Amino acid sequence: MPVKTWDVNHRYVWQLAWPMIVSNLSTPMLGLVDTAILGHLPQADYLAAVALGAALVTFVFWSFGFLRMGTTSLVARAVGAQDTPRVRQIFWRSVEIALVLSLLLYALQWWLLPSLLAVMAEPSPVRDLALSYCQIRMLAGPATLFNYVLVGWFVGRQNTLLPLALMLVLNCANIVFDVILVWWLGWGSDGAAWASVAAEYLSAGVGLIIVGRWGIFAVVPGGKKLGRWRQIKELLAINGHLFVRTAALLSVTLFFTVQGNRLGVNVVAANAILLQLVGMISYGLDGYAHAAEALVGRATGADNRPLFMKAVKYTAIWSAITALMISALLWLLGSQTLSWFTNIAEVAATAEQYYPWLVAFPLASAAAYHLDGVYLGWGRADAMQITMLMSALGVFFPMWIALASWQNTGLWLAFVAFNASRGVFLASYFTWQVKKGNILRK
Repeated sequence: MPVKTWDVNHRYVWQLAWPMIVSNLSTPMLGLVDTAILGHLPQADYLAAVALGAALVTFVFWSFGFLRMGTTSLVARAVGAQDTPRVRQIFWRSVEIALVLSLLLYALQWWLLPSLLAVMAEPSPVRDLALSYCQIRMLAGPATLFNYVLVGWFVGRQNTLLPLALMLVLNCANIVFDVILVWWLGWGSDGAAWASVAAEYLSAGVGLIIVGRWGIFAVVPGGKKLGRWRQIKELLAINGHLFVRTAALLSVTLFFTVQGNRLGVNVVAANAILLQLVGMISYGLDGYAHAAEALVGRATGADNRPLFMKAVKYTAIWSAITALMISALLWLLGSQTLSWFTNIAEVAATAEQYYPWLVAFPLASAAAYHLDGVYLGWGRADAMQITMLMSALGVFFPMWIALASWQNTGLWLAFVAFNASRGVFLASYFTWQVKKGNILRK
């Protein structure tokens, strides 16, 4: 076990959360570096292409983000039940699924990418650049999905320092490769894609060495034995709900990018900058969601209701405090921060117009990110799926239709309302379950 005693308090929550906050914040730094480098090139086409291509690649890859979330959920509960062999079995079953899915994805991408881009954008140099970017990025599929499993496995074991190390390797390598390939060699958006591919494989290699040293290749007898197919079915059951939930979330983000793209190059480039900052905010809030996953999952595996409720309470407090601090910081810094990412006057002016939505985002979305972690640890991926669909189909798309004449302002309003409604729906269901006495029994 990562710690000798098993209790939940502010110190332990912070101990688990801060490495994930740092590692998560380093993830959008990749996009910020891409944006900063490409945003200072003479034309906005490269920045717009990476914004479009990265949105599509994120949609495709993170549709399989259940490999991270599902692995964390099952491993945390196995740790709570003190079933070490099962912890290792979950790792290998997740790796098997990741490799099969990555090969299937690569085979389909020659049809999938052009089809999706045809829907996302009209024929143009930007779309051509985006397609090239995506095709290069897809080469990283096996490494990317393997990295999802690695991070999920470590978080489930309540070890957040090793995911931090892996993310720093990935992100620092990507930054170095970005500078070399984009800035020095002038490869443009293709250079940004190759930089990401190289960094993903480097991180996966380092991760494989680490888990090897942890004895993951050893065969451990005993434990609660499950057949191989039964283990895979269990993973597929929880991951199926997470897949639908994640696809709905990414559909909203992808739709947001597509609609912005139809409003012109300057709007899509401005939204790219703001969405990179949204990503940074989201990953920061996700640090406490990861802590909630590990703590709630372990309490669920141990069937310990008092610790379950303490885990929810303490992670909620710190998530709310963090959201307040982020919004206050964004308000104090003001839209001058946008000048760090582009010197194209038209793009900066467009981004400044929508900056207030960025300030509102942390406060509107904090509950959703925190409760996602609670539900994952609890093993209620089915409820996560339902509430996400309610927010996407019942809030975001109807609001966008009603506010379509407001163009980009309508998009941002619908997007912020979507994230706020996720928190409302998740909190309502959780409160209902508490009142019914359905939160464990002991």
